[in-house]
Amino acid sequence: MVQTLSPDWVLRMNRLAPLVTLAGLGLLATVVWAGELPEPEPPASTAEELPPPSPAEASPAPPSMEEIAERGFTIRIHKSERRMVLVSPPHGEVVRSWPVGLGFAPEGDKEREGDGRTPEGSFTVVRKLPSSQYYKAFLLSYPTPEDAERGLASGLIDRATSEQIHAAHRRAKTPPQYTPLGGLIEIHGLGAGADWTLGCVAAENDAIDALWPWVRVGQEV
Repeated sequence: MVQTLSPDWVLRMNRLAPLVTLAGLGLLATVVWAGELPEPEPPASTAEELPPPSPAEASPAPPSMEEIAERGFTIRIHKSERRMVLVSPPHGEVVRSWPVGLGFAPEGDKEREGDGRTPEGSFTVVRKLPSSQYYKAFLLSYPTPEDAERGLASGLIDRATSEQIHAAHRRAKTPPQYTPLGGLIEIHGLGAGADWTLGCVAAENDAIDALWPWVRVGQEV
């Protein structure tokens, strides 16, 4: 049977419809929010974690001075770099390096007494001076026969002086030190912070101490 709805009842239902609809949307929102999945965890790293390097795999320690001395070494002075280095055979590996200072006018080869230049060339240690006024010192074999020839040719020294220098080198002795060519060229201590010597090579005292037990008379420089 079809019943006819009264106008008052229809009006009442129209007023309630928005409330029902809003309630339904709230329920739907609640259901949807409740059904959201949590954020996924980031995947675990698949890379293999490597242990820290062991001491044996770290960079090897530099050789001791005793080990360097057993292999043999040459002392080299690099004037332009203000460095004194130890070079080890057979491949010329630099195994030690220290800063140095030079003569007060270091550019060029030494020519005469008082010019303030540090000589260039090959020398040997002819004496060790443990009580030097410059801490400790290695006296070098300057002037060399080449210096004697140059001095003789320029008239700076006479033939007798030139022959004395040659003879000293033949006998591996100390050449004359008080000639117009200059002398008393040493590697000594008391500081490498500036070019302050009369022609010597100046190192820090700890560098001289490191070398002292291992440098012998005849050592090449």
